[in-house]
Amino acid sequence: MSPSAKSRSLSRPYGYRLLRYAPAALSEEFYNLAVMLLDGEGRILDARFAPDLRRMQCNPAVEMEFLNRFKAEFEERLLMGEGFSEYVAELSRNLSNSLMLSDEKRFFGGEPAVEIERLAAAYVATPRPLSEDRERSPAAGSRAALRRRLDQAFEAYRLFGEGRGVERGRRVVYGDGGLEFTFDYGYERAGGGSRLIHALSRRGEMNEASRLCLVYYRLRGGESNGADLTAVYGEPPANETAALLRSSRIESWDVAKADELAERARVELGW
Repeated sequence: MSPSAKSRSLSRPYGYRLLRYAPAALSEEFYNLAVMLLDGEGRILDARFAPDLRRMQCNPAVEMEFLNRFKAEFEERLLMGEGFSEYVAELSRNLSNSLMLSDEKRFFGGEPAVEIERLAAAYVATPRPLSEDRERSPAAGSRAALRRRLDQAFEAYRLFGEGRGVERGRRVVYGDGGLEFTFDYGYERAGGGSRLIHALSRRGEMNEASRLCLVYYRLRGGESNGADLTAVYGEPPANETAALLRSSRIESWDVAKADELAERARVELGW
């Protein structure tokens, strides 16, 4: 598909909202229970409840009996079709302390059936056990673990390939000597310039950050050349590391927000 055809196929305005569950009222921890796809006027087109609740079972504060009953009710009303919007409106007026609706977020997309499945995969699906991936689990916080999470997010948003999407292993040449460095990801923004993304592990983070800052500075020639760099971490960097990244104009991003990073990439790509 040509870029112009791709742009036309993703030209429909949509919105979405997330139904969330907080098992402890005073805690900031919550789970996404359902996602609702809205049209350009804010009407509900479709919805998906979390296909299973396995990820919540390990939390002793979660009321599994309530969630199972609520899931059955939600899906029954969705299946009936007529009156579902009214059901959600009534639900939003009578939310308990444990249930909440997110603010609406807008985007442009393609066919509604495709977009609801993409949203469901990104926000309410339970990730497969790593044993099902037939790979040895990388150490938590390692670059391999961070890249795996980013891969999952970018794949859910269908950002790889297409000739102009996110590229794995973005190789760049910098400095007068023609040195090379490979960033974990990169893409060209529709509005001009590029974005580079690189995972930063906690182990040896200062050395990694120093190398990253040096390469980025020389890549820019000391000035901005339209290339922005985002460093993704699993644990917040130490104060010294964070200050170094800020001084080098490198954005820091928590891997826990990988889906938001993927969503921003989709917008910047103009998809």
